[in-house]
Amino acid sequence: MQSQQPEPAQGGDLPRPHSPGATVTRTHPLPPASVTLGPDLHRVPAAGDHRSSMVNVGADFFSAADLADLKLDGLPQRRDQISKRATKDRWPHRERPGKGGGREFPVAALPDRARGDLFRRRLLENASKATGTSGRAHAPLPTIANLKSSQAERLAARTALLQAYDRFKGDASDRASLDGFVDAFNAHQVALPEWASRLLSKLSRRTLERWLAARNQGRDEDLAGRWAGGRKSVFDLSPELAEFVLGVHARQPTLRIEDLADLVAANFRGGVPDTSGLVLPCPSAATVGRFLNAWKGVAQNAAILTALNDPDRYRSKFRFAIGNASDGVDRPNQRWQIDASPVDVLFEDGRSNMYVVI
Repeated sequence: MQSQQPEPAQGGDLPRPHSPGATVTRTHPLPPASVTLGPDLHRVPAAGDHRSSMVNVGADFFSAADLADLKLDGLPQRRDQISKRATKDRWPHRERPGKGGGREFPVAALPDRARGDLFRRRLLENASKATGTSGRAHAPLPTIANLKSSQAERLAARTALLQAYDRFKGDASDRASLDGFVDAFNAHQVALPEWASRLLSKLSRRTLERWLAARNQGRDEDLAGRWAGGRKSVFDLSPELAEFVLGVHARQPTLRIEDLADLVAANFRGGVPDTSGLVLPCPSAATVGRFLNAWKGVAQNAAILTALNDPDRYRSKFRFAIGNASDGVDRPNQRWQIDASPVDVLFEDGRSNMYVVI
């Protein structure tokens, strides 16, 4: 039988740089509903959520029905299956207030992939506004949409740490605050959500300065960490765009890449829609060229394009010929095959033929 988790004590703000002796508990395994997990995001129904769910992605607790509606990566998509998994894995929870009761699970209880997917949606929700609640710039929406789950969680954790630094700093200067905050963090005196604490073990002044600069300049991708294997092309995010470009190229294979990019811009004047409802910028000619080269680099695609544009060449180069040349041969020298062809060389006695014997 699953027991209810006790409500943890409220954690206070961090000490100011000039408040010696003040300490704060670092983590709460089950944060209260008033605590915000992750970045400072809008707490509104997720009208801008890239999966069009009506669940508030900025909430701290989610029921099994909420999680089923969100369809997070790494989680089942049915409420009963999520509830069974939560019971099996012993997710921490609280009793759901209001009619019907039930259980609500904190963000920290979710599996890594699901938690990262949730954070990516929160980041998209915030960045879809021009400047967000903090008044600062954000990376372009495609950049945030391209984040892998692990990168989105890392970005959310570092953003939460920087928000903690803002509370610690107050009205003081960075020069007077950086060293004090770093010492407090390394002494486990900085209150962070449990999921963020697992990702942030140690901190140096140089790292904190670098993260602050990235945040203030809207370089969210730098806060998210290394990009190796993490980027997706606009063509991966928009099958409609890929279908359009391939259709035009198949119809006019000699069309210049620059002209093809102009056609894309003319047909997608408002931007390129992706599968989640976001509108992405139109690709450049270089991006279109890379996509076509990568697509034609796959042997099966090259065969399809040849079949559309040059059926005779397709039959001679790609079409499969059924048969077995050695059928019926069961001993050496049972069958010899000879073919002759004129050689493209003139000798003193004229042109010769070359005979090939198999």
